[in-house]
Parts: sequence; C-alpha cells; structure tokens
Amino acid sequence: MLTLKEQAIEFIKTVPDDRFIYIMDMFRGIRGLLNYVEKEEKQASQSLLEDIKSLRGIISSDIDEKAELKRARDEKYASFG
Repeated sequence: MLTLKEQAIEFIKTVPDDRFIYIMDMFRGIRGLLNYVEKEEKQASQSLLEDIKSLRGIISSDIDEKAELKRARDEKYASFG
C-alpha cells in the first residue's frame, strides 16, 4: 500500500504537462493557506503571552501572609469563642 505522499507523486506523474500549471497553482494556494494559518496561530499565542505578562505584578508582594491567615482564622472561628 502506498503512503499518501507516494499516492500524490503517482497522481502528479499522470497529469499531462499542459495541465500541470494548474496543479502548481493549487499547491501554491494551499501553501499560502497553511502559512496564513500558522501565522494566525503564532499571533494568537503571542497575544496570549502579552496578556499573561501584563497580569504579572498585579498581586502586591507586600502582603503579610501570616497576618492575613490570622485574620481569616479569627473570622472563621469567631462564633466558637
């Protein structure tokens, strides 16, 4: 059984020379479409990366975690005391 590439090559070999230019035009169109899709995906991932970078630093590092934890415990267990 032939692979897809081998099948494509065999098909191309059967195309008459005067019709081959149409096949090449289709291949160029397909290549352009693939490049366009790849470029769109790259732009989308770049945009997402920029969004993530813009979110860095929103949480301030000057938060006292121990004080926040104590305050949360006091709120949670205030009704038991």
